[in-house]
Order: sequence, then structure tokens, then C-alpha cells
Amino acid sequence: KRYEEAASAERERLREMDILSYSIKEIDEANLKENEEEELEKERKILMEGERLFGLLDTVYESISESRGGALAQLREARSALEGVASINPEFSEHLKRIEESFFEIEDVVESVRKYRLEVDFSPERLEECERRLVTIRALEKKYGDSIKEVLSYRWDAEERLKCLGNWEEEKEKLEMEIQRLERRVFSLAGELSRGRKLAATDLEKNIQEKLKDLGMAKPVFKVEIKRRESEKGKPKCNQYGIDWIEFTISPNVGEPPKPLREIASGGEISRIMLAIKSVLAESDRIKSLIFDEIDVGIGGEVAVSVGEHLKKLSLHKQVLCITHLASIAVRADKHIKVEKSILNGRTITSVCPVDGRMRVEEIARMLSGDRRGEASLTHAEELLKRYGSPEGEYSGQNKQ
Repeated sequence: KRYEEAASAERERLREMDILSYSIKEIDEANLKENEEEELEKERKILMEGERLFGLLDTVYESISESRGGALAQLREARSALEGVASINPEFSEHLKRIEESFFEIEDVVESVRKYRLEVDFSPERLEECERRLVTIRALEKKYGDSIKEVLSYRWDAEERLKCLGNWEEEKEKLEMEIQRLERRVFSLAGELSRGRKLAATDLEKNIQEKLKDLGMAKPVFKVEIKRRESEKGKPKCNQYGIDWIEFTISPNVGEPPKPLREIASGGEISRIMLAIKSVLAESDRIKSLIFDEIDVGIGGEVAVSVGEHLKKLSLHKQVLCITHLASIAVRADKHIKVEKSILNGRTITSVCPVDGRMRVEEIARMLSGDRRGEASLTHAEELLKRYGSPEGEYSGQNKQ
């Protein structure tokens, strides 16, 4: 099954490999770096406001630097004057210290602004380059993930998947070897099964023919045809039932060639044949319920009695439902159900009613002679039920329509 699935998906496998290869190449060519998108967004914003930013930085620098009128130059003058004050009045030493701290803080700010002002680039070319790069990144994120990290993760997963798909030929060879090993094992077991069937067929034919004779077929010929299954190419074919094609054939009458059971026209014959088969296979057959219809067609006397006995024995192993018009069969049933048609309000209805006790005696009498009230018929019915059935038994089932 794994081999068939893999082989049937060959086109899909190749298509997937093409897609994965293209995806890996596309991501690799982009040369993505984690956090790159955030850095580009930041740079893009600066570039879009570059000219204004440069002007603001220039204003800040001129205002606080040591250039003429700058805050730093004025602080230097103030510090020099405060040094003189502190030399006269030591109480101002603390104020001098604070002025010096402020001077150094502002001096540090001036240096940072100076350096940053030199780095600010507001060229249109760089802005366009950033925007193109962001478009590329977002196109990849749209296809492969919500962030650069997810895109790169997809790329590594795709590479692993591509390796697995690329190893198909090696996997295919392993599967083919395993299939060949299993086929040898299956055909070996199927051969053993076939030999066992052929040995069992002889006994089965003999036993069923004996049963058919008991059921009123004078000289039946029952055969189990076992043929080797073959594929269209002439090679042995095996399924869950083995390598054999099996068919039951029968010739119910002298001079007729055996025919498959499916070609037997008579419903009564089919029922009796199935009764014979099921009787022979009663203990090993896993089917739990059997239905026989028209099994009494064309039979009577001793044959009908034999059919009834076979049905009774079969019921020890199975649930048997039998539709019959013969009293010799009906008296052997554990439960008796009467089915009849009638007309009610202009419509034909079918009623199904269990019969037991006196009702069953009367129904058997009716089946014997058509007279449910005649003394002789009732006496005969009672005798049959006492001998083969249970006339007083209560029926515990439910009415069925």
C-alpha cells in the first residue's frame, strides 16, 4: 500500500520538489537577516525626515556648543567667574561643583549630537533602496511566514522535506524489495491453503451429495470447482481469499451436466442445496442466522420429514427461519408464526401472528388437511406435536409485521 501510494503520487512529488526548490532559492537570494526589517523601518523613517532632522540637529548643536553664544561657551565663562567667587567665599564651592557637572554633561551631549549629525544621510537613493528591500521582505513574509524568523524557519523545513522527497528512489527500492518478500510469503501461504482446499473438497462433495439424497434428490452430482486465479497478464493472482477461484456446481437430475448454483432456477432446489451445505458446515460456518424460503416445493412424504429433521438439527447451531406449507416441517419448529393475507377496507394487508397451545394444534391440522376443526385432523396434529414439537409451549417473542 505504501508503494502504491508513493508511486501514484510521483507527479505530485515532483511538483512539490520544484516548489520547494524554488522557495529555498528565493529565500536564499534575499539573504535575510533577523531584525533586519526593524532596522530598515527605523532607517526609512529617518531618511524620510532626514532634511528636517539635520536642521534640528544643527540648531541643537549651535545652541549648546562652544561656538559664539552657545550654552557651553557661556557655562565656561560662568564656571570661571564662580571659581573666583568660591576662592573668596568657600560656601560657593558646592555651586561650582554643580556648574562643572552640568558643563561636562552638556559637553557630552554636544559630542553625541556632532557625531550623529555627521551620520545623518537623507539621500533619495538610499531611501529608495530601503523601500525596495522592505518590499522584498514583505513579499517573502506573505508567502512563507509573518516575520523574517518564520521565513527562515520555513526555509530549513523546506530543505529537510526536499531531502526526504529526493530520497524516494532509495525508499522505492526498499519498498520493492519488501513487496517481493511479502509476495513470496503470501503465495507460499496461499499455496498451502489451496492444497488444503483440494483435500477438503473431496470430503465436502461426498458429504453434501449424501445430504442431498436425504433431501429428495435421487442421484445428485455436487462438485467443488477449484481453479487458479490469474491476472490479465497470465500471472497468478492472489487476494484476501487466496489464489483459488472456487465455485459450487450441481446436477440435481440424472443426465444433466453440473451447473453453477447461481444458474439453478428452482427456489426449492436452491433452498435444499443450501440446507445440505449448511448442515455439513454447521459447526464451522460463522453465519448465525439462516432463512429458507420455498424449501418444501415439490416434496412430501419421507423427503419432507427428512427436510424437517435437517432443519431441526441445523437449528442447534444457528437461528433458522423457514417459510413452509408442510406440517411435517412446521411441527419441528421451536416457535410457530402464522403469516396470512386478508382484505380490510378494500386494501390487502399481511398479518403475522405467533401461534402456540391449542391455536398451534389447529394450525397444524389446517396444514394437514385444510380442516382446522375436524376430529381426525386435530388428533393427527396433536400426535405430531407431541412427538416432534411442543404444543403447549408459550411463545415469548413479539409480533412482527
